[in-house]
Amino acid sequence: MGNLCCGGQPKESAEEKAKTAEVQAKAGLAAQQRLEAFEKSAVGRAAKKAAVEAAKPVPVPSRGEPGLRWQVG
Repeated sequence: MGNLCCGGQPKESAEEKAKTAEVQAKAGLAAQQRLEAFEKSAVGRAAKKAAVEAAKPVPVPSRGEPGLRWQVG
């Protein structure tokens, strides 16, 4: 059948662990490169600017003034 451990899960050999670690390292590097490319693009810069603007606190209107002013005309 295969190498099964006490919990019914197949045992992972040292070679498989090394391959898994290598694949994870390559995936992490690729993700980092995609992130850097996104941050350099116009869309990435716009997203960063929007996130900074969204993080700014919204000024609270004074107690006597309504939040919105209506204009008739």
